[in-house]
Amino acid sequence: MRISGFLSNVRGSPFYICPKSKAFPNDARGSEAVFHEFTSSSEKLELSKQEQQYQYIAADGSTTSFFSFSKYSSDDYFISEGHSASGFYSIHINAFYDINKRIYTDAILQSAHKKDEFLAFCQLVDRHIPHPDQRTIFIGDRGYCSYNNMAHVIEKEQYFVFRTKDITSKGLIGNFVFPDSDTFDITVDVTLTRSHRKSIKIKDGFYRRYVDQAASFDYIKYGSEDTYDLTFRIVRFPISEDTYECLVTNLPEKNFPVEKLKEIYNSRWGIESSFLKIEIYDWIKSLSQL
Repeated sequence: MRISGFLSNVRGSPFYICPKSKAFPNDARGSEAVFHEFTSSSEKLELSKQEQQYQYIAADGSTTSFFSFSKYSSDDYFISEGHSASGFYSIHINAFYDINKRIYTDAILQSAHKKDEFLAFCQLVDRHIPHPDQRTIFIGDRGYCSYNNMAHVIEKEQYFVFRTKDITSKGLIGNFVFPDSDTFDITVDVTLTRSHRKSIKIKDGFYRRYVDQAASFDYIKYGSEDTYDLTFRIVRFPISEDTYECLVTNLPEKNFPVEKLKEIYNSRWGIESSFLKIEIYDWIKSLSQL
């Protein structure tokens, strides 16, 4: 079963493009309900013993547009500029996708004007209910690699695998002490602070990292002397003769060596393919209304 086939029968979803339809919801709640209803049908699917140990959830976002009338759709989603003289409506979909079952498990829909994938990821993680006797591994591209996202997954007692910018950049891992070799798998301990006060003590062997006011971190109030400790691996491996990829994860090295991490991260392309199918479906439906 595929979501594109399911959505073809659901007029309340944002993927059903019909200018004359009165079925567009005034907010995103009706559309999000589509995902929850669809997910309930997946519980009957059987998984192997290997797959039952972990639930692999890929996170991604995509924007879809549609034409409608103002009396049927909220002004929050209206885009005045663009390729249409009369404007159009646009929704940004933040989705979780179960790679094994190949279905969406949850989604938050935002106005394209106010999309915030960091916020949506944290909200989706917080309301995620792991299966009994199963741990969840959340997989995200570089746009999802942040201390706040890591902390939300850790507080949920689950795992993350995020791609991040290389060590030569000014990204999240750009200021650690690394081995002399080009490839490595190291574990770092980090203490996050939101104040520059010298009275804040950092444990021996921990890196101090300051989270400024512009960045979100939900577990320390800005300006307070509270701290938050994180432990994670930084894994760097080649993808060509002179190009390297970096992943950060809290998965244990013993059970998840570098090759396994690469396999897990590459599996996130399942959600990319699924979004592509939805976009193609949108395009075909829009043509059918011409």
